[in-house]
Amino acid sequence: MTLTVMYTDLLVCPLSFQNIPPQAVEIIVCSVKPIDSSSSWTNEASLAIEKLVLGKTLEGRVQFSLQNTIWVDPLLEKDLLSGVQTKTYVLDVGRDLIYLGYGEKNSKHVSNLRNLLYDVHGRPMDTNTQSKMLPRSMIDIDSEYLHDDYYEDVYISSVVNPGLFYVQKVESFELIKKLDNKIQATMAVKKLEPNKEVLPIGYICAAQYSSDKKWYRGKVCGVNTENNEYDIFFVDHGDREWLSREKIALAWDDLLNQPFHAIECTCSGVLPNDEGWTDLDGEIMWEIIVNRLLNVKVLSTLASTYIDGMIQYEVEIIDNTCNPSVNINHELVVRGAAKASLQCLKELFPNATLNQTNEFQSLLQRCDNICVEIYKEQKIEDKLIKCNQLKNIVLDIKKDDMVKQGCVYSVCKLFSLAKDDALIKILLECLQHFILLNKQNCIIFFEENTLKILCVLLKKTDNEELQNLIFNIIPNFCDQERFLQCLNDNGFVNSSCRILKTTSNSEIILSILKGIYITLKKDDTFAGVIRHEGALDTMMHFLERRNNDEIVLQTLETLSVSLSGFRNQEYFCNIGGLKSLFMLIKQKPSEKIIQPVLQIFQEFVSCNEKSRDYLHKLAVHDQLKIFVCLPMRFSVSTKKLMNSLIAQLSPIPKSYKVMEKKESVINSKIVECSEKEVIKISNVTPKVLWSQRNDTVTLSVQLRDVKSEETVFTPTSLKFRTILNQVEYVLDLQLYRQIVPEKCCVSKKSSEVLIILYKDLSEIWLRLPKSPKKASNISIDHDRWCDSEDDDEGATFETWYRTGCLPPPPKCTAYQPGDRLCVAPLNVSDSSSDEQTSDSDEDFSSKDYFSF
Repeated sequence: MTLTVMYTDLLVCPLSFQNIPPQAVEIIVCSVKPIDSSSSWTNEASLAIEKLVLGKTLEGRVQFSLQNTIWVDPLLEKDLLSGVQTKTYVLDVGRDLIYLGYGEKNSKHVSNLRNLLYDVHGRPMDTNTQSKMLPRSMIDIDSEYLHDDYYEDVYISSVVNPGLFYVQKVESFELIKKLDNKIQATMAVKKLEPNKEVLPIGYICAAQYSSDKKWYRGKVCGVNTENNEYDIFFVDHGDREWLSREKIALAWDDLLNQPFHAIECTCSGVLPNDEGWTDLDGEIMWEIIVNRLLNVKVLSTLASTYIDGMIQYEVEIIDNTCNPSVNINHELVVRGAAKASLQCLKELFPNATLNQTNEFQSLLQRCDNICVEIYKEQKIEDKLIKCNQLKNIVLDIKKDDMVKQGCVYSVCKLFSLAKDDALIKILLECLQHFILLNKQNCIIFFEENTLKILCVLLKKTDNEELQNLIFNIIPNFCDQERFLQCLNDNGFVNSSCRILKTTSNSEIILSILKGIYITLKKDDTFAGVIRHEGALDTMMHFLERRNNDEIVLQTLETLSVSLSGFRNQEYFCNIGGLKSLFMLIKQKPSEKIIQPVLQIFQEFVSCNEKSRDYLHKLAVHDQLKIFVCLPMRFSVSTKKLMNSLIAQLSPIPKSYKVMEKKESVINSKIVECSEKEVIKISNVTPKVLWSQRNDTVTLSVQLRDVKSEETVFTPTSLKFRTILNQVEYVLDLQLYRQIVPEKCCVSKKSSEVLIILYKDLSEIWLRLPKSPKKASNISIDHDRWCDSEDDDEGATFETWYRTGCLPPPPKCTAYQPGDRLCVAPLNVSDSSSDEQTSDSDEDFSSKDYFSF
């Protein structure tokens, strides 16, 4: 403030006041300038701002300072909201000037000031004089800062505890990396000269960090002259430690040209636990945020108490790399590394009134208030009383009102904050009730990270009641891929397998087996986890004990989806699982047990030749023949499985050995001329026409005069190869469904090559190749196609003879003298019709094929 006065009014200042420095400080607001490119502000603008700021306490971020002049950006007035205990902006001088029409944005103001102040302070000086260390301690280097207006992308580089950590801006990450590499390369060739001169506080240097033995920029924050050690703060990463003088090098000019990149922050809305911040709290936070791209938003600023001259930012941290997004501040409270403040509770339960009144406007408000009271209560007895009140409210809510009232969100958030087993049990019962009433609540559980918390709780707890409740809830999340991915990421199947090995509670065992069955049925990628965690061994022991039929049946159901892969089959066979299954059906020949066991055997036989041989050695087919002769009645599907396994496991008669040998030569023969004949064109895909019947698929390869060929059949594919006129033709197909390789055959005609595939299951194939993409070389053979079983029954003897697939004659009863003979026309049907006849509920021996 300046005034014009008469010289007679001037008095001589006493000597005692002359030594006191001026107390008035000039403050200039950055990033704003007068309109119309004017060089000064108008009186109207000055009066308007004076009315806004006079007598008020303002806060500003200092950008530069020179003697008694300070440049700030922004300059704000903040007001405390008593109900939420947080601050909000009431006045922003720069923005209000623009809003009132007195100013406009000046985006280059700060950068221009920086250049001008460099000229005033002087560029980094040459340090060859005896006082070379003094300028390094006096140079004022800027620090990076965070904006208040929006979320910024950062990495957290150092964590002391949730109340003190350091971040680096993503935009500066590459710059920091280059600077660190440059310092490391310089120190690799630079000779350290012994220097016993004491470094002053504030000196900028290069220092070797103890953990990785690398060199980084540092700043001296303290000196211990007795031990010749220095307290070094690494200005680009935020770490701090005491180092000896040998690990500190004098700075050079390149180290002073960049701002300090480590930005000091503290988490908003969280408080330390009763014992204060601990190293464990910092470790938990580091585990949550390590190597993650995070978004931070500044809520307020204050002076740092850790490093002199730095600003500490109170921030909210969001992790958007997860699905769904995670609020790190809330996650620290959930993990027990911090305690929720009143502001945090208001964010978690926005409908809570945070007062002691019993008058509530809505049910949701009542739920939120009870949740806040439960969290704030100190005694567990009082927590349980209020939690039971919440449970009664939940049980009374109608199905259609649950999501609308929002109580699901409240209970999910309270569940994430609960730490006592008795409290968790009540909340789990509420969650289970929500799922039973409305399956759509699974989406809310996923969005609120409740599914993840359930998996984490399952890893930690030994409480069988909690385990059983969790296993009843989680199987409801197996209908969507994102839910299954969350279960996989958080180790649900791993935890289930470990508990399965240790628990003796039959109720929990059944829940785990059901959970594994549902999970594997939706996503078989968990099959490897089942093997690695020893669940296959555990399930085999359940079969050997056979003391609980319910557990045995559920084990068989779970094994049916666990043994779909070759590795699991091989492992299960090696540990004696097939033998245990065989002994099970011998001792308990009931259809409920026999049918799932036969389905498992069928899976092994169709995919694994070694397992087929092993089952043959166990004489499984002989035992099945005994079952067929038993007076007990089996269902059609069970009979079909028995007959199929008997046919596949029984020894082949001697009369068929010669035929089998010839067919094996045809199917596995190598093209002899391929080595002698010169191939001019290789790997040409021939045109193929295909048709199907109930049990067979016929492929017509459109090649004439094929003399020799090589065809290899597997349960899921076929490969045909031949050389014709110096051209190599190759047909490599992954099939739509599984086939029986032993029955498949090839017949060479003058105009085509016929390949007959026998289906593993009698069903209609929607396409020939496994891939849904249309293949240009494959089309339908309309001349051979049959749309129904009636067409299939019309196949003549000549048709079967031409394809080389004559079925065996059917069984019949002997003619007795005196019986009336009724002769009916005989149609030779395929093997599928014979199976269908044998699948009836009546005894097979009573069937008379010729109707005598």
